[in-house]
Amino acid sequence: MGMGEEEGVLLSERGSTRAMATARRLAPRLAARAAAHDRDGSFPADDSLGIAAVGGDPDRDGSTPRW
Repeated sequence: MGMGEEEGVLLSERGSTRAMATARRLAPRLAARAAAHDRDGSFPADDSLGIAAVGGDPDRDGSTPRW
């Protein structure tokens, strides 16, 4: 039994709505993080994600950053 065209459109709209809601939720966080970005490539501690990314080194051990 296949999915009808109307059902496919409804599922597509639902996925699109969910994606837009996620984007609206994340946009302020990402904008604030971008505004706090230092020109030398370092970020302040990002407590919202549980990451202490100081100087581009999330582990603070001098190794290459994972991202």
